[in-house]
Amino acid sequence: MEKLIQKAKDPFPSNSCIIPQEPYTIQEIEPGPPHEALFLVLAYLPLFELLAMGEVCMSLRDALHKDVLPWLNIIVERPLNLRLTDEILENITSKAIGRLKTLALMNCVKITDDGLQSVIDRNHGINKVQQRQQPMLFHRRNSSMFSNESEPLIDVDICPKCKDVRMVYDCPREACKRKNKKLMQPTAGCKGCNLCIPRCEECGGCLESEEIEETACGDGLCSECWLQLPKCNFCNRPNCNRHTNRQYKHSSSSGFVCEICHYMQY
Repeated sequence: MEKLIQKAKDPFPSNSCIIPQEPYTIQEIEPGPPHEALFLVLAYLPLFELLAMGEVCMSLRDALHKDVLPWLNIIVERPLNLRLTDEILENITSKAIGRLKTLALMNCVKITDDGLQSVIDRNHGINKVQQRQQPMLFHRRNSSMFSNESEPLIDVDICPKCKDVRMVYDCPREACKRKNKKLMQPTAGCKGCNLCIPRCEECGGCLESEEIEETACGDGLCSECWLQLPKCNFCNRPNCNRHTNRQYKHSSSSGFVCEICHYMQY
């Protein structure tokens, strides 16, 4: 009986192979800076994750604030594209300190041409701004932006004429298309920005200075498009279809009165 009592009091006798376990203790780890390897991957993160990393801790925020490398190539896509404005874009691109190389805007519906041009003007070394998938036609620059979601909203390129980064347009005329394909030097063709190549507001075709027909709205037209549009009852000049809201109905006759003639009368 005494041996049984002794075993009950000593659950782990000396000849037992069971090792008694000590109670677990939680070791407190003092907070410290992020691992150094984390700073090496910042330049490879997408923009959304890059902005999120700046909110994690002060060390990462300061690293992103001081380092230009992560901001040299900016690609804006979902989920940021629908929330991006001109002001936010300017703030993000300013982190490159004028050394931005690539800017891709994927369906950023709130970015305007002026906002994009402002970024380009501040980054003279930029060499790539959203490569387009289809030819950009001058007379469809407004309507085609929302007709097909696969087409880029804002599309700029380096003008082959002036070498500036601007909206660059292709000529829709079949004769010009065939001619441009045969040319070895792109500067000899009629592809370029609207400052270098005047274009018809209606058909988008290139215009020589002597071919530009006068309009009431001030836009240039080719002779063929000029003949097809209705004319003002007084000055016999048409408005392009983009400015039909500047026409006034004449009370005594059919047709319309252009904005200039309307204000001269009244």
